[in-house]
Amino acid sequence: MIPKNPAVFDFPDIWYDLDYRQRSELGKYEIWLHEEDDLNPLYTIEDFEFMEKHDCRISFTGHTHIRGFNAVSRGHFKQYRYKNLILKAFPICIGIHPVINHNNRNGFCKFDIERSMLQAIRS
Repeated sequence: MIPKNPAVFDFPDIWYDLDYRQRSELGKYEIWLHEEDDLNPLYTIEDFEFMEKHDCRISFTGHTHIRGFNAVSRGHFKQYRYKNLILKAFPICIGIHPVINHNNRNGFCKFDIERSMLQAIRS
């Protein structure tokens, strides 16, 4: 559904015919794009190469509006409920849920550096 009276951006009629990158560019990277069928639009091979180049094994992103968390590595995406997970494959990006109350999707995460263990806790 395209907004009828957008205050900041005039959505073209072909908005949903465009791919993620085209919409990002057209929105000047200021429009938040959440795609149910495009699960990992922002992490590319280049992002993981950048992480490795800078000796970064784990990246965290927040406020993913899911129940639990997701883990993204090269060519893989998996969503988890509230649980513990020992990270074994690197580099990896972890998307965590919001702390605020949002449709029963709130909680927090703890990360044990020594064991590479993520714990997602529902609050």
